[in-house]
Amino acid sequence: MTRSLPLLLALAACARRPPAAPPVAAPVAAPAVEVTLRPLADGVWLHTSRKEVAGYGRIPSHGLVVEGSGGLLLIDSAWGDGPTRELLGLIRARLGRAPVAAIVTHAHDDRVGGLGALREAGVAVYATAETAARVAAEDGGVIGGALTVPVDRRALAGEAVEVFAPGAAHTPDNVVVWLPARGVLFGGCMIRPAGARSLGNLADADLATWPASALRVAERYAEARVVVPSHGDPGGPSLLAETVALAHASVPAGTRLRRVAQLPVRDGAAVTVCGRYEAYDPGGRGPANERGGVVLEGDAAPRVFAQPPAALAAWGGRRACVSGRFFHEEPLRPGDPPYASRRTGWWIMEATVTADEEDGGAR
Repeated sequence: MTRSLPLLLALAACARRPPAAPPVAAPVAAPAVEVTLRPLADGVWLHTSRKEVAGYGRIPSHGLVVEGSGGLLLIDSAWGDGPTRELLGLIRARLGRAPVAAIVTHAHDDRVGGLGALREAGVAVYATAETAARVAAEDGGVIGGALTVPVDRRALAGEAVEVFAPGAAHTPDNVVVWLPARGVLFGGCMIRPAGARSLGNLADADLATWPASALRVAERYAEARVVVPSHGDPGGPSLLAETVALAHASVPAGTRLRRVAQLPVRDGAAVTVCGRYEAYDPGGRGPANERGGVVLEGDAAPRVFAQPPAALAAWGGRRACVSGRFFHEEPLRPGDPPYASRRTGWWIMEATVTADEEDGGAR
């Protein structure tokens, strides 16, 4: 009996149930849209919605909150009604008050997806007539505040703002918002972040006009200290020049362009540019009627040169199109950026010149 005691104890030990494993917490799913709010500049906050987009991953979408003397101004909603309600809660918690007015920069869901939440909160929403019409056609929503185009200057929430419609780019109705007292430009989806390799969502884009539209923004707001794209990190005015270059590089060969200053396209790229024809003699290097050129409307200096046919040699001030292949006017200096000319904005073309029949001759 004594000998069997250890064996009985061992068998009893083996029969005991092992201690239960500690419960494993179920993984917490990331919110469908993550909303954040952080300071950007004096009196300006950056709101960001991050949403999972098939094929692209989690995409950040930015807007602004501006502390005006008469309240808060919101630029673009968050990415949907639920996220916009969450954003309004964050704004109240951080700033102690809610927005009194909002500007939406075009009729895509990342800009206007929270209009329902803004209406619930009594926020006065402003948009161009084109954006309002697109919103009404898509979901029946009504935007009460009308912005004039191409330039609307007014005070909203006690803050001086300028809304500028530069022309079709990311969408036909895209606008940018300038805060002159802050030196901040909200470029929306038409302005791309540093290092961008594509223009993003092209579902409603106009690739033929994007270069000229981006150039208008770059020229008008060259003094901007902070430039905010809708997607990607905010930066400085270099984002404007980079967007112009990227827009040019994205234009399909042979596309008709209008009002283009410099053309940062690869040597040998084929393109058609239409503008006001003027005979021109650059630097006294040849008779004006042999050198020729197309001077693009609205630009004082940039020209695209081509030798004109005799029929167009006397076409001063009339419309013409130049088709051909670009190459640099002078060799690049060491350290120059790609596609930069020593005479910025001036490019020589091996090309042909034709009348611009689409525009009906003289102007």
